Amino acid sequence: MIRLGAHSSLSGRAINVDMVKDVLKDLIHDEERPLSIESIQKTVCEYFGIKTQDIKTKKRTRDIAFPRQIAMYLSKILTESSLSEIGKNFGGKDHSTVIHACKQVEERKKKDEDFSGKIDYLIKKIKSYS
Repeated sequence: MIRLGAHSSLSGRAINVDMVKDVLKDLIHDEERPLSIESIQKTVCEYFGIKTQDIKTKKRTRDIAFPRQIAMYLSKILTESSLSEIGKNFGGKDHSTVIHACKQVEERKKKDEDFSGKIDYLIKKIKSYS
């Protein structure tokens, strides 16, 4: 409280939530729950309007394979899971399938700014659930 009062009087700013977070950032720790592959799958499936079990099947139709690749990519960048673990969560896929999916998504992100924005949106949405 003393720190907040001193900072407020020295800076001439009113005490508000943003100021409290800034001044007390060394004392406040936002405990983030680790993201799970399941939560990523659920969010991606909701976004693309498919069932979660579809993303884990062997179906290779574009309307299933494309969201699966995105979910694999997001699982790789947002979790600490190994490529093998990620593959297992997608119906027993091999780690090389996960590598291929990640490369596909990264290449498309470089070429398509709109697609890159969709990926960023999904990342924000997934992190907001954590």
